[in-house]
Amino acid sequence: MKAIRKIKKSHISVTGYFSSYKNKRQINFESKLEHDFYLLLEFDRNVQSYHEQPFLVYYKYQGLTRRYPTDTLITYIDGSQKVFEVKPLSKIKNSIELQEKLKLQRQKIKEEKNLNFFIFTDNDINTVYINNIKAIYNCAFLKENQEIQYKIKKELLNLNTSIAIKDLLDSLTINQTERLRFIPYLWNLVFKNFECIDLTKKVTMASMIDPKEIRWED
Repeated sequence: MKAIRKIKKSHISVTGYFSSYKNKRQINFESKLEHDFYLLLEFDRNVQSYHEQPFLVYYKYQGLTRRYPTDTLITYIDGSQKVFEVKPLSKIKNSIELQEKLKLQRQKIKEEKNLNFFIFTDNDINTVYINNIKAIYNCAFLKENQEIQYKIKKELLNLNTSIAIKDLLDSLTINQTERLRFIPYLWNLVFKNFECIDLTKKVTMASMIDPKEIRWED
């Protein structure tokens, strides 16, 4: 599915491309809030895929036909789909016109596509959680290193209880240079198995990893 319009560069908001591990492609975003929304979708096990600007909706407002390019279409593992509009909460609260348009857009999407329409705002973001997953996602596309990954796997498989990240690194090597090589691959493992760590609390070297929550690839 291709986006129905191309997002242009803007001097008043952050625009660009988000590398999606889940979709295996670049996703256009036109605000920091959209970027963070896509990042959250990458860490949602229920989400199979998502597409930006999936289709247009035409609706009547104040006697004129308006064109609305939907923000995001999400497809879930169970096959269901939802449409999301991504907007700052203050922008919605401060504009009666926007509130009315969103209501009309919701009605049209339900009528024409039989899809439910939801609004995602900055109020839906947990600051600690988003900062944690931003740091971890930096290592999502790490190039494979079988030697390092095997050593981490071997160490964790020998454990039957949770271990602090610092203690895990200590058990892998005492060499500081070597530790720096291990850390990105440890975050890569956490990205693929983020249930193994509590991301609702600030992740530090004292954070605990639960090896029982890790699904090892063959």
